[in-house]
Amino acid sequence: MHFIYFDAWHRIQRITTTMRGFGGKYNTLVFCAFFLLSGSAARAQYANDWVRPGQQYYKISVAREGIYRLTHADLQNAGFPTAAVDPRTLQLFHRGEEQAIAVQGEQDAVFDPADFIEFYGQRNDGTLDAALYQPPAAQPHAFHNLYSDTTAYFLTWSLGQPGKRMSTFSEVNVDNVPKDSHHLNQRLSVFTNEYSPGNTLSGVIRLSSFDTGEGWTGTTICVGNTGCTGQQDFLIDNINNTVPAAGLPLAEVLLAGRDALNHQTQIFVGPSAGSLRLVGTQNFVNFDTHKVIVALAWSDVAADGRLTVRVVAQGVGGGRDRVSVSYIKLTFPQRYDAAGLVEKAFYTAPNSANKSYVEWENTPANTRIWDVTNPSFVSRIGTQGSTTLTAMVPNTIFTRKLWVANGVLSVPSIKRVSFRNLETFAATYLVVTHRTLKDAARAYAGYRASPEGGSYDTLVVTVDEVFNQFNFGEASARGVYELVRWASGTGSPRYLFLIGKGRDVTAGFYRKTTLAPGELPELVPTAGTPGSDMLFSAQLNGSGNVPFVPTGRLSAVNPSQVIAYLNKVREHEAQPLGQEWRKQGLHLSGGIEPGELTQFRQFMDGFKGVAENEFWGGRISTVAKREPNPVELINVSEKVNEGVNLITFFGHSSTATIDIDIGFASNPTLGYNNAGKYPVFLVNGCNAGNFFSPGTLFGEDWMHAASKGARAFIAHSSFGFSSTLRSYTDLFYRVGMADSVFLRKGIGDVQKEVAARYFQLYSDDVISITQVQQMLLLGDPAVSFFGTNRPDYAVDGTGILIESTDNEPVTAQTDSLRVRAIVRNVGAFRDGLLTVRLVRTLGNGQTLVYEQLAPAVLFSDTLQFKIPNDPQTGGGTNQFTIVIDPANAITELSKENNTATINFFLPSNGTRNLFPHDHAIVQNNTILLTWQITNALSDTRSFDLQVDTTRQFNSPFLQTHLVSGKVIAKHTLALLPRDSTVYYWRTRINNPLPDESTEWDLNAFVFIQNGEEGWGQIAFEQGYDNALTGLQPNEAARQLTYLEKIATLFVRTYGSANPTPRSNVSVKIDNIEYNLATQGQPCRDNTINLMAFSRTSLVPYPGLPFNFQDPRTCGREPQVINSFTLAEVQTGNGDDLAAAIDNLVAGDSVVLFSIGDAGYASWNAVTRAKLAQLGISSAQLAALQAGEPVVIMGRKGALPASAQVYRADSSSPNQQELAVNETITASNTSGTIKTARIGPASAWQSLTWRAAQITAEDNFRVNIYGSSLQGAEKRLVANASPFTDLSNINALTYPYLRLEFFTEDEVNLTPAQLDQWIVSYTGVPEGILLPAAVEAPFTVNEGEAWSSRYLFENISARAFSDSLTVRTELFNNRTRTVLTNSQKIKAPLPGTATEFAVTTPTVGMDGTNRLTVTANPFVLPEQYFENNTMVRNDFVTVRGDETPPVLRVRVDGRLLLNGDEVSRNPLIEIELTDGNPFLLKQDTLGLSMLLKYPCATADCPFEPVYFARPDVTWLAATVSSPFLVFFRPQNLAVGEYVLRVNGEDAVGNKAGEEAYEVSFVVREEATVRFQGVSPNPSSALFFFEVDISGERPDDGTLEIIQSDGRSVFSALLRDQLHVGLNRFSWDGARADGSPVSSGLYVYRLRVNQQGKMYTATGRLVLVR
Repeated sequence: MHFIYFDAWHRIQRITTTMRGFGGKYNTLVFCAFFLLSGSAARAQYANDWVRPGQQYYKISVAREGIYRLTHADLQNAGFPTAAVDPRTLQLFHRGEEQAIAVQGEQDAVFDPADFIEFYGQRNDGTLDAALYQPPAAQPHAFHNLYSDTTAYFLTWSLGQPGKRMSTFSEVNVDNVPKDSHHLNQRLSVFTNEYSPGNTLSGVIRLSSFDTGEGWTGTTICVGNTGCTGQQDFLIDNINNTVPAAGLPLAEVLLAGRDALNHQTQIFVGPSAGSLRLVGTQNFVNFDTHKVIVALAWSDVAADGRLTVRVVAQGVGGGRDRVSVSYIKLTFPQRYDAAGLVEKAFYTAPNSANKSYVEWENTPANTRIWDVTNPSFVSRIGTQGSTTLTAMVPNTIFTRKLWVANGVLSVPSIKRVSFRNLETFAATYLVVTHRTLKDAARAYAGYRASPEGGSYDTLVVTVDEVFNQFNFGEASARGVYELVRWASGTGSPRYLFLIGKGRDVTAGFYRKTTLAPGELPELVPTAGTPGSDMLFSAQLNGSGNVPFVPTGRLSAVNPSQVIAYLNKVREHEAQPLGQEWRKQGLHLSGGIEPGELTQFRQFMDGFKGVAENEFWGGRISTVAKREPNPVELINVSEKVNEGVNLITFFGHSSTATIDIDIGFASNPTLGYNNAGKYPVFLVNGCNAGNFFSPGTLFGEDWMHAASKGARAFIAHSSFGFSSTLRSYTDLFYRVGMADSVFLRKGIGDVQKEVAARYFQLYSDDVISITQVQQMLLLGDPAVSFFGTNRPDYAVDGTGILIESTDNEPVTAQTDSLRVRAIVRNVGAFRDGLLTVRLVRTLGNGQTLVYEQLAPAVLFSDTLQFKIPNDPQTGGGTNQFTIVIDPANAITELSKENNTATINFFLPSNGTRNLFPHDHAIVQNNTILLTWQITNALSDTRSFDLQVDTTRQFNSPFLQTHLVSGKVIAKHTLALLPRDSTVYYWRTRINNPLPDESTEWDLNAFVFIQNGEEGWGQIAFEQGYDNALTGLQPNEAARQLTYLEKIATLFVRTYGSANPTPRSNVSVKIDNIEYNLATQGQPCRDNTINLMAFSRTSLVPYPGLPFNFQDPRTCGREPQVINSFTLAEVQTGNGDDLAAAIDNLVAGDSVVLFSIGDAGYASWNAVTRAKLAQLGISSAQLAALQAGEPVVIMGRKGALPASAQVYRADSSSPNQQELAVNETITASNTSGTIKTARIGPASAWQSLTWRAAQITAEDNFRVNIYGSSLQGAEKRLVANASPFTDLSNINALTYPYLRLEFFTEDEVNLTPAQLDQWIVSYTGVPEGILLPAAVEAPFTVNEGEAWSSRYLFENISARAFSDSLTVRTELFNNRTRTVLTNSQKIKAPLPGTATEFAVTTPTVGMDGTNRLTVTANPFVLPEQYFENNTMVRNDFVTVRGDETPPVLRVRVDGRLLLNGDEVSRNPLIEIELTDGNPFLLKQDTLGLSMLLKYPCATADCPFEPVYFARPDVTWLAATVSSPFLVFFRPQNLAVGEYVLRVNGEDAVGNKAGEEAYEVSFVVREEATVRFQGVSPNPSSALFFFEVDISGERPDDGTLEIIQSDGRSVFSALLRDQLHVGLNRFSWDGARADGSPVSSGLYVYRLRVNQQGKMYTATGRLVLVR
């Protein structure tokens, strides 16, 4: 009979089976699976606790079981200090536990040359692998290690402590113990030729942690699939020296399910394949493992000691099935026979006496015995005899494992290893790398430790160190697990960065001795399969399935790749955070099914909505497939090179590509050159993140590419589903872009938070776990996605646009301007309001300031100001400055980009006075007045000129003249002989056109006899051109007064008998309510209330500042009203009404108002006297009736009876309501006068100034400000003396000055008067820009050149100091883009002009364009810059290139039809012809070739043909030749091909809506088939057809022969022949073209192909 045991696989199990044999009562077999979760778990918390810091260790690698000997020479060769070590202290460790060893000759404390060490070594097994399984009990078996067959032993020595030694048991059988008849021999066969992925959901979803049924196993046994036999036979031999009387053989078989099926498996045994019997039918499910133990019959074993085991996959109900066998172990009783023995394990039969006597027959010499039942406590067993070896074996109540050998093994490897003392580390940044990358990894860690890199506490460990210190020297991912567990338990690591390529465990890398060509090694393992790096820290510290430590990987295989990535990270993190490219994103929306194109685009648009909102506020561009092709090659290099921070893909992918193929970054033909702008990839698809394959993947290439490519790449390492990928990516966007905390954190932190939120929203089932844990991050997890949660507002001159509000051209006559400013936020979005200031500086230096509030900007917004324009002052060059957040109320990344300035020319369409300049000093009695019309294109015009000595032009001196001139006009003027006279002169156009100004242009100048050149204001009217602050002109008095401020006041109060609630009492200042209860306390009933107003600022204040809770102060906080009941009006304690009046400042306005009955009649004399100081007389007080409402307005220090008393007009005053509307005025106590810009000067000389009407209370001074050409202003001199030397002011730095007169009088409020100020300086040259000729507007094709000619004339007496810059701007009205060119021209001498031409490119400028030409754009000092600019609206019209190019594809010189045959080495020629001769295609952008090769499936994929291939060349287009591509594939396989070509011209016009596509065939046979001649007979043309297969012929001829044998026509056909159908013609003429006569002719057609001549002949009938 037989028994079958079904194992439930508990962690520690005991199997007890009772059956006949082995001497009656069967024995108890104990199988224990010890799972070492982290070293020796019973005594150590971490796997490295066994290591003693400071001790030296030598690693001994072992891959075979046996007794090993270490000789003195072995140790010396390894560098072991044999002479310095007491051998008694030697220790050997295996898996953290000390092993018992034997040390020969240690008694003398010296390790002599003849001494040696012996120890029992084991082959690696799966014991430690159990920790990788979740749960550990899911491990199928422990006979085979997942990674390697090699384990490690560590030799060391302690200081003064003896090491663990083998014990010796030696005893003679004095008690005559019966000898054991047998031992239990084991024949174990472990099958590892396939890797079972274990539990798999939906055929593809697998946890990365090792799972049920996962691991190395045998060949799949299947039924129901193609190629399945349904069974497999296993042969077990050497079943010899059996002892049948001792019991039956016991077979143990481990079955493994290989699919999600119900399994039904039969096990047959027998002596041969032809003689088998069924011993059991097993049923189990899915990927479970199923252990079967069955007792066999001795008849199942053949006489030659062979046993056949057959496993049959039946399938439930005959259905499909897939199983395999992981191991077969046969245990049978065997004699103790050592014939031919080298080494062998003997398992004793259990003996109830607990001691056994054993005799080995046929024992070789030198055979020894060790008890290795406990490998850590090996003991030597003493023996007697020689040929027959005897021994007593103790403790045999349970089976003992005895190792019997007649020799020892040499140690294959011993080398010194260093264990680092990690107790001193508390790393926040952990790097695991390979020894070949160590220096580069240390450089990376060094950067991370630097302030620039984040000042992390870094720790770099190699995998060798990890394996040795945390996995007992064994190569396995478990070492990294234990390292991370230790680091997380003893410190606070923030990031884990794995630097080195990983390989899937299924690659069996550590068992390989050589790698296949192109195969990459494993340098740093991943945590499981499918690959997952974040799994290393999952489950730590209660993190569940969320990674405890954010983790990333750089799958480098050489140091240069590490350094290249380090350089990219350094470059990225050294850049300012506020860069526009950091807010750009690119979406690639794929799909290969029609419905997917729409669905995936909807997903992407949803992500886009998150990205473009707070807090990232990005700008997303989307490229979406329009056709469901398997793969579409799209070159996005232009967008990537411009800069994108994020590239997200959603579609189908593999390890090689995504279905929108953007190519490898390293491919030079694709044109990627995005240095400093490295994006983050988020790839939603399948297997694009499986970076554990043998080669370099798409994502790895983007990461490794030096100075281009990506800085992070996130993708799924296995199979992804659209629903879970969408959920994950949505969370990634919401965490990484819409959460202000994570917006600035590392990408690894974002991934960790995404994981946490994912499990909060969705169940932690297999689908969720795989979606989260298999999103693998390539790149440093500390590298941030955005890096900041601060905004950074930016504006620049290119984004400022000046327009008219009526859409007409902007001129000085435009009544209002629209100023548009594009404000960008290159930082994070913060909700709220944004203050934007517009400062307009007029040509005369006057500034106008406007402010407005705008909503905070996400990415970019156009803000708009509508401002008035004064035709009198608005003309000429205006400076417009936009300032974002002028009060610095918002914390930003940078304030340096918050201001932008442009100069904009407003043509006045009138006149501009040139000489003398405004407020110029002239020295001669006769001067030349010079002015111009602002339209430099104008013909000869007439102008009105008036000159007078008053600004009103009404004095007897008034002169009026009519003067003509072309652009520039002049008039000589004789002045009065009176010195220090101010003259005013003005000009305007006589008979202006409808669009021209009718306004005068007014200037003033001062005649000073023999005065110096310069600027002066000596008359009151000249001051009208100055900017006044706090001052206002009094024209009648011809002086300045302080500016008054006015506030409105409204008081409503009630008499004592009025029933209205007192909460209705109102006190409003400038319409703001001050008697509030919600923000303070209301004023009380039956009170007199007082508030004062500063005479200079109008700020209200109380007379006595009581605590805000004191009812004697009332209203809104801060409270400004004192409120006194009758009892409080007069206390005499310094807190009453009198004290409040005493505290008031003289001259301040005071308002008193009553509420209810204030008790006027009861006020004492002291109170009344104090009120008199406010201008309230006793008579005014006596007139008040009890309970009457009253409002009194007075002033501290005013005359009695001057106060205004407001009373109700009624016979019953105490019942009345009183409402008073009034104004309160205050006067400034200080003010300033600031001039327009003075100059420009080439040298400054002096300033003189004088003040008048000065009193003792006046405080006044003059300050001097310098101004650059660009308008930047700085105070140079404070409190200048009445005569100030200015020669030390550098006129090159400050060609302009502004004077400021400050005056202050806090007592009399009368300002000191400025009498005059004069600045002397040397002037600068002046030029004017004019057209060189009359030119009509240009109309050109896009790309076509154009040019326009101009003159720059020097109309002054001074020369320019250097050559002049000319700036040309072409503004496109459609796109609002600007092209700018600059050039240098010769500076014209006085009275001469320089002619020059301007031009700009026209590419991308289709439509109408405004041309602006500016000579000397604020580079060199010049008197005026307004006449240096010419604006020509709609001057250049560009016809856009919208004509598609023509694409022609020829193969071997011919156009193909679908199905045509071509040679195996064809020449494919692509010609792209563009009709625009001005835009020649110079690169391969927009051009793609794809070739579909023959394959076994119905739908073969297209493969891109890259331009970098050696068989592809291309030529740029020239004026005379098109763009050409030559593709010369070699040795094409036989089959059908499809060629697809896309083409675009230089501006992106496609050659067609659909790609060019043609199919062709390659055949193997080389044949020539003549198809005949037609028509025949013919009157003119004969056509010959030849079908050629295989290779292109070498040559061929066609000959026509007349009836007499003479040849009339012969042609060589070599250049015309090609593979496929060829067609030639003969037109019935001789070679010289003369016709032949009618008749009968013979043709001979010859084709030579690969040395074989094919000939066809026939008759032709020519009928004329």
